Amino acid sequence: MALAFVLLVPSQIAPQGHAADAASSECYEIRYSFLQPWGDQYFTDPEEWAAEFRQLRGHGVEHAILQWTLWGKEISSNPTLPEWLPAALEAANDTGTQLWVGLRYDPELLENIKGYRAEDYMEWRLAEAEDAAALLGAYLKDHPTVRQAVAGWYIADEVDNTLLMQGAANELLTRFLSAQRQVMTTAVDMPVAVTSYASGDLPRNKLAQHLADFMDHTGASILFMQDSLGVALQSRKQAKTQFTALRDLARERSWKVVPVVEIFDINQKDKSFSSLSVEATTALERIKLASQTVQEPLALFSVSVHVLHDASSNGKELSSLLRKNRLGCPLEQ
Repeated sequence: MALAFVLLVPSQIAPQGHAADAASSECYEIRYSFLQPWGDQYFTDPEEWAAEFRQLRGHGVEHAILQWTLWGKEISSNPTLPEWLPAALEAANDTGTQLWVGLRYDPELLENIKGYRAEDYMEWRLAEAEDAAALLGAYLKDHPTVRQAVAGWYIADEVDNTLLMQGAANELLTRFLSAQRQVMTTAVDMPVAVTSYASGDLPRNKLAQHLADFMDHTGASILFMQDSLGVALQSRKQAKTQFTALRDLARERSWKVVPVVEIFDINQKDKSFSSLSVEATTALERIKLASQTVQEPLALFSVSVHVLHDASSNGKELSSLLRKNRLGCPLEQ
């Protein structure tokens, strides 16, 4: 699934119809959300990016995760930075927004990792990643004023953590993402984040242990863990069990967990995997489920898609909810 936020826990969820009012007296430190820039048709005007980032910050989001700068299954031997990236960097610097930058998202990653040419695929992907990361590193070196707007790298390849229970797939994924991290940090030494999601009926405690081992071996700094409720890949009980287990495991390790709350549901009437914004009450319920400790980071997927660019009644309710919440949680910058 291509998606792909610090938090004070409220004493209770508001009754139906009063979710937005409840947030005015509680404080959820929602700081992260995701952007999915689709190639060079994305805007190249810094002012358009600045308007997007200002709206995100108006809803409490100060870290924008650019999920990819390259998209698709075709690997390039001569990658280039997308035309919109310099504009995004300039706008982020001007608005005080922190960016996490991904390289390639390949929708056929899992098929390639499990295919008979998996080793060749990883070699091609890593060569491309090395070139693309070097390009961004060179750009940031030539434009030092925007360097401070980049908080870290983001590995665009999302991990289905049930694969970590499979020996061969686990070994390949761990080696591949570890090599990506090394390529990225060699180009620009900064933190690296990765995303995982859960599916199936395997015990969540056991899945969490495999995911913790995966994080230890890859050397990534942040694990964005999706609740997988919007895509109906697990139950609320499973999500809560997994979040709790991962928090316990992360306490004694060098990486941290950031739960990702999906503020959408899949549109069951549309076979193209489209999504619909949830009601504000549902969003609050999912936020509460994901947040079990004071001042822990929390992410939403996705404020841009399901709030800023959603004119439905649910989108408007979510906007009101997050704006009121932001008044109780001033931005850090």
